[in-house]
Amino acid sequence: MYEVVNPTTKPALYIAEVWVASPVYLSPDGNWADLEVKGARVRVYPRLHRHLLLALEEPEESEPSEVEGEPKSLRLWIRTGSRAKLRNEACVLRSIIPEPVGEGFLLQAKVWEVIPGEGLLRVRILPNRGGQLQVPFTVTALALPEQLQWVSVGLPVGVSGHLSEDRRLVVVTIEPIQLRPPQGRFARLDASGGELPSSMRGEEGR
Repeated sequence: MYEVVNPTTKPALYIAEVWVASPVYLSPDGNWADLEVKGARVRVYPRLHRHLLLALEEPEESEPSEVEGEPKSLRLWIRTGSRAKLRNEACVLRSIIPEPVGEGFLLQAKVWEVIPGEGLLRVRILPNRGGQLQVPFTVTALALPEQLQWVSVGLPVGVSGHLSEDRRLVVVTIEPIQLRPPQGRFARLDASGGELPSSMRGEEGR
């Protein structure tokens, strides 16, 4: 369901997302929800589009409510720390996936930093044109040194993989892709590969 865009077809959007299977424990006001990811609670913030409102009934109790006992297949917009671990209270519940899917992640972005000796790959997510993201951020994933041999800073890549038991992003595949130009004010810097001014860097997920 979540495949890296073929570089010979159409350019891809910048993406940093995870899909998981979890019950949803929605807060009384509907502003946040707790998920169970790899045996730990992870707090996320629902984007209450109409289809989410239909699926997540607002609880009347004063305590967080379990919307449904059976796990739902969920798509999250994510942030990570500098060691590739999902950041609690920094992810957004983007959508509920109608059909069950396995757990995994997809990144579509330009390479920001490669550290083969530490097995780290960092990519930079820029705001898509017409999207709601306003500030770029980086996402870190764990990769084997041999997976990083051909990867260079500035290269547009599609990165997919799975979550480790401690909720870290573990790379399975890295492929070159084409990316759509980002939001206007970032397009020139992105094309040149230049460093973003500090006022435009935002939270780098470190």
